[in-house]
Amino acid sequence: MARCCAPGCARRDRSSRARRAICTPIFSQSRRPTRRPPPNRPASVCPRPRLAALHLPSPEPSESRIRARFRSPAFRREPAVPEAALILVATQRHQSQRAVRTERFVMNMRSIGLGVALVLVILGGLSGGAAWSMGARAPVVGTSAFDFRLPDLGGQTHALAQYRGKIVLLNFWATWCKPCTSEMPAMQTCYDKLKDDGFVVLAINELEDEGKVRQHIQEYGHTFPVLLDRENRVANLYGVYGLPVSVFIDEKGVVQEYIRGGLLTEQKIIEVVERLKANSAPRAAAMK
Repeated sequence: MARCCAPGCARRDRSSRARRAICTPIFSQSRRPTRRPPPNRPASVCPRPRLAALHLPSPEPSESRIRARFRSPAFRREPAVPEAALILVATQRHQSQRAVRTERFVMNMRSIGLGVALVLVILGGLSGGAAWSMGARAPVVGTSAFDFRLPDLGGQTHALAQYRGKIVLLNFWATWCKPCTSEMPAMQTCYDKLKDDGFVVLAINELEDEGKVRQHIQEYGHTFPVLLDRENRVANLYGVYGLPVSVFIDEKGVVQEYIRGGLLTEQKIIEVVERLKANSAPRAAAMK
């Protein structure tokens, strides 16, 4: 049977189709062996694809399974989370997120406010407006003092020009300034001694409420005129950017001393007044 198509075989002369029909079992046995099934699987069983390989979604549990889970002892041992606790956790999380957003907003507004304040200070200095720390240049000793008009605590208006012919002490001060309040008793003493000799003290308060200034003056018993510079204009004219500042003006309205800081004492005031009087005496004699 193996040599059915060899030369001399009786089947050799038949047609190719008949020869294939007759020799098919021979060719299948010799050239194409049959596939053997695995040892644990019968040959008639066809392999099926596994569900896990298809990645199908797991079906939702039925109502009977859910009820069975609730009845199981393992589920009863699990700690139950009350609804109030879940609401509390969600509320705390929301509050923390809101606090973070509020803090960021406040920080942004602070930075914006600082920038705006810096711009306003710069613009105030460039335009010559009333800015606390951007006063004009201090008057040079030997130049004429700037004239001004300011009201006092009684409502009466005082002008620097009306004190021409007297020695004037301009003192820029505030109630919150400790050096200012510490030197005012010396000013009061000198004012009581020298006011009949042509000495005047004008205490110019800066940017404070009238009631607060009045209470301070009454408490310490000061009698010299106290003027209110509500818009800080006079302080800008005299280059005041810190308190206290004292300016001595002679009888002709010329600046003779410009003192910054709490350096005024009774001895210092008397010394300056006597020197100014001594300098003005030869001039008066020469004019005669």
